[in-house]
Amino acid sequence: MKATSIEAKKEVDDRVNQFLDGVGAFSIDEENVSASNVSTQPYYTYAIKNQKKLEGYTARRDLKITLNNLDKLNDVMDFALTVKLNEIRNIELKSSKPTELEQEAMALAVKDAKDKATALANAFGAQLGDVYSINSTSNQSRYRYGANSDIERFQASSLSSKASRPGQYLQETIIFSASISAVFDLDSQ
Repeated sequence: MKATSIEAKKEVDDRVNQFLDGVGAFSIDEENVSASNVSTQPYYTYAIKNQKKLEGYTARRDLKITLNNLDKLNDVMDFALTVKLNEIRNIELKSSKPTELEQEAMALAVKDAKDKATALANAFGAQLGDVYSINSTSNQSRYRYGANSDIERFQASSLSSKASRPGQYLQETIIFSASISAVFDLDSQ
């Protein structure tokens, strides 16, 4: 906390600049960093009879980085905390090739729709004809770890003084799915 909002902003700027100066060591270039927002606010305490007293000012700056090497995640977070960036949150693990995987899911959905339609037509003693209409009902990717995809933030603390191992960050399960609905003409056999 600082006496003025400009002092609070300068302190945050110094910490962010220190982080930005060192982030290249983790193969993160400028196009993978966003450091554009800053906010300052007064900090008040409330005394007897709800009289508020200005204690100082705090500043906050949000950074967003894209790290393409998951093996460096723990080191980047340790570095951020070393330069006194006080909060790390909303770590999001994504595929580096979502378009390719979405197209692969779509191709598999088309094959599945055609295989099922052929089997049904054969069961009715008919052959599959031309496609009459196609509808892609939903293409989606879901990111989840285990069975709970709702965990976005957690806090861990320890009072132990034993030596610790580096944190382990496990890859989420990323599911790409597609659903195709197709109507075919039937030809008699």
